[in-house]
Amino acid sequence: MISGHFFITGFMGSGKSTIGKKLAGQLNMPFIDSDNEIEQKYGKAIKDIFRDEGEPYFRKIEEEEIDRVCRREERSVIALGGGALMSEKSLKTVLENGLLIYIESSPEAIWKRTHHSTRRPLMPKSSKPEDHRQRIKSLMKEREKGYMAAQIKLNRDEIEAETAVRRLVKKIEEYLKRNNGKD
Repeated sequence: MISGHFFITGFMGSGKSTIGKKLAGQLNMPFIDSDNEIEQKYGKAIKDIFRDEGEPYFRKIEEEEIDRVCRREERSVIALGGGALMSEKSLKTVLENGLLIYIESSPEAIWKRTHHSTRRPLMPKSSKPEDHRQRIKSLMKEREKGYMAAQIKLNRDEIEAETAVRRLVKKIEEYLKRNNGKD
């Protein structure tokens, strides 16, 4: 088994938190959602931090939170915010402290899961579906480098969370076998 954490990355609505919780249960490890940790620490929803303080401020505190959770001694499954790995510092920190797993979803699948949400600070308020889809594609492109750094990738489209977790456990086992348990 690896000595570090299991980090879950992916676009908003890909299922990072749902899959992360279930994976943590399968691995008998604690689960941490970095966005939830930030909301608890600052007493505000992420969308309100974006609105009140701006994205650069949020990204700074997100970097600090990732650094903090990486220092935990207890190995954990950690769901990262969808844009967390745009920060070179956070990407380096994550890769040095465990295994990065990318939950991939197509822009269409993301749109289906998020177009009614009011919690997504970077999504357009437009009622036009094409505006929403274009924003998803644009943000995915911006975040691609961090997502592609993952040692394990799983396409989530058309599969339920339970199936995704079963496939992830198998992929983790295969990864560890290939790498003799080293991360």
